[in-house]
Amino acid sequence: MKQGEARESVIISPVLLWNPNEPHLYQTVFELQRGKEVLDRVQTYFGMRKIDFAPAEEAGGAVALRLNNRARYLRGALHQSYYPEGVYTAGDVATLKNDIVYAKRAGFNFLRIHIKIDDPLLLYWADRLGMLIMADFSKFRRGRRYGAWPAAFRADDARSHRS
Repeated sequence: MKQGEARESVIISPVLLWNPNEPHLYQTVFELQRGKEVLDRVQTYFGMRKIDFAPAEEAGGAVALRLNNRARYLRGALHQSYYPEGVYTAGDVATLKNDIVYAKRAGFNFLRIHIKIDDPLLLYWADRLGMLIMADFSKFRRGRRYGAWPAAFRADDARSHRS
């Protein structure tokens, strides 16, 4: 620990990249210790992937979205996150997981979350089951009608999910 910050480097070999067909995730545990005493412990996961754009390989082709250096066709649907039992709140975790499972069975590899900040458990299941997610920014504005951005939204939280 130096100036309140802890750092550690590890070598990952082999590197297995996350993608919808093989959603590889690495499990990790972080512990904060003083001597042999464990002061805090966090279990989490992470995945690695690269998303970019490049011209399609065929002559005159359009620019293609690439995942891990391979062109990826997005076959997706709008996920309204509407649940009859709770409007925008799912009744249980299984409902969130099943939304991803049903979309995968239907042949989708991509869901667009519509104008809301969705439940982090939906993103968890997207990471685990291999579903790409695009989330619209909500129409929050400072001032009169909409108030400020909700405290629950943190850009770092959204970036930590591989999907």
